[in-house]
This record gives sequence, structure tokens and C-alpha cells, in this order.
Amino acid sequence: MFNILDYVAKPKCLIINQDGFDLDVRANLELFYTLTGYRVSTVDTWSSCDLLVIQRVNCVKNFKSFGAHRMHIYDYSKTNPVEALVQSNLESLIDVITLDKTLIEQIGIYDHVFPIFSYHPVVPKLWMLPVVARKFNFVHVGHCKYKSESDVFQKRLIDLVKFNEMMHCFGNDWTRIQVGELRFHAPVSLHECQRIYRGASFTLGVMYDFQRGRTLSGRMWQGPLNGCTVITEALPVGFSPPGVFETAEDMTHVALLLGVKSRVVRSSLAIKSLSFWEEEVVKLADKLDLIFKNPSQLKLVIFYFRKIYWRHFRSAAKKLLLFVRGGIKGK
Repeated sequence: MFNILDYVAKPKCLIINQDGFDLDVRANLELFYTLTGYRVSTVDTWSSCDLLVIQRVNCVKNFKSFGAHRMHIYDYSKTNPVEALVQSNLESLIDVITLDKTLIEQIGIYDHVFPIFSYHPVVPKLWMLPVVARKFNFVHVGHCKYKSESDVFQKRLIDLVKFNEMMHCFGNDWTRIQVGELRFHAPVSLHECQRIYRGASFTLGVMYDFQRGRTLSGRMWQGPLNGCTVITEALPVGFSPPGVFETAEDMTHVALLLGVKSRVVRSSLAIKSLSFWEEEVVKLADKLDLIFKNPSQLKLVIFYFRKIYWRHFRSAAKKLLLFVRGGIKGK
């Protein structure tokens, strides 16, 4: 039973981001720190907090005002966190969570900064539902980012979209590729994204150049947790989640070599991925001197509804209202 006095007595964790949250990352962070005993906020209204968590950092000059004796900085942006730390005189104990081993070496010169080789927390059961019958062989969930012929990985993805009739893309700007538009779909919500992965064999992903070999994209855990194999261009050295294949070759060729995934095989991948991320989230908590408590199914359902499904529902309701209004005006 919820006890308001116990809740108020919990230490405060403020999660902030200087250039906008990724919704899937924010959901994982909120749930992780809630399950490790904190009262969590992502709204910058508190005058002080016990733990300051930063998803993306550009500078740290104004963070002293929160009075946090501990900070967790996730290496999840274009800016190198070390560059921001150099600009500050923070006395807080700072943990920098990163998969970039070069960055770990750079951090070693600071007495109060501790590098942790890990990815941001993923609470896997939040994202899983049973694998369904295959609807797609190949999908890409994301906007068209193609800007330069010099980016060989982006070019390969564009060529794949052009010439592979089994490929379906969900996001903005794909219609400029000028091929069969039945394979192009509107952007989808985070909730719909999980549904697509549950019915797909492969998802193909291309990251921005500054992310390659340094971090993971959301599809690298969302896909496998829903039985969908990810084929991508680069992974951080020493960190290989199940169901994610790194390739410098043509992505379609690798997918065909792996074979079309049956429902049984995809369900097996989801279970293997669940085990991997459950272990990783406990290991991360331990490295941060926290105790992670597995959530009840009820807590997961409530959290998913509040943080993910409600946003999807509001967006769908808004689209429906605009459609009805347009129909009424047209009469």
C-alpha cells in the first residue's frame, strides 16, 4: 500500500537533459531510479536533490545550485562529458556511465570522477510482450537521415530501401527516395514501435556517425526483447547484446544469411535478451552502489500506461479529432 510519509522520506533524484529527452531512455531511467529507492522527478522545479542524473550534458556550470552530493552522467550525446567536466569545479562525486573505453582512460585523471563501463539502465520487462506472427521481414523505424554520399552506412540503407521490396520504413522523409510508397509509413509512437518489432524478423539500424562504436541505439534492446534481430553498422568494443549483429557488409546479405526468423526462434531471442538485460541492470545498480528491486507486474503496467501508452493515446486521439473535424468541414 502506498504510504505518503515513506515516499516523502525517500532521497530525491532529479533527472535532467540539456537538449531534450529520448522517451525510451527517460522511461528506463525513471523506472530504474524509482526501483533503487529514489523519489524521481524529470521536471527542473526542485531547488535541491540528493542525486543528479544527466542523460545528456553540454556543460556543468549551473549544477552546483542543486547541491547534489552525487551525480550520474550518461555518455549519450555528441558532447564528450570530459569536456564539460573540465569547465567545472564541482566537488560532487561523479559517476560517468559509458561504453567508450577511450573516454574511460580520459576520466582516470580526475580524483572525484569514476568511470563505469556500462550502458544506461534497461528495465527489460517494461518493453516485452509475446512475439506475434510475422508481418514484416525487414523494417527500419526512424526518420530518413541521409544527407551525404560520403556516409557509406547511410548510403547502404538507402540502397536497401530502394531495391528491397520486403523493406518497410516508419518515419518522416522516406517518400523522397521515390520508390513504392506502400512501403513507407508515418512516424510511430514508442508504443507502436514495440508492436512493429514483435511482428518483424529483422530491423536495420544506422546511427549518427558520432554514436558509432560509442553507444547503442534504442532498437538494439527494443528489437531483441520483442524477438526482432538487429543488423547495424558498429557496436562498442566489449559490449555485445544478444540479437544484435554488427556488419560492414551489405545489410540485406547478412540478413539473408541469418535466415528468416520463425516465431519460435524469435520468441527464444526475446527470452535470451530478457536474461541479458536483467543481469545488466542489476550489475549497473551494483556498480553505482544501489540496490535494484525487481518491479511487480502491476507496477510495470501502471508505469507503462502513465509514461508510454498515455502519450500514444493522446496522439491518436488528437489525430482522430483532426480527421473528424476535417470530415465535418468537407460536408
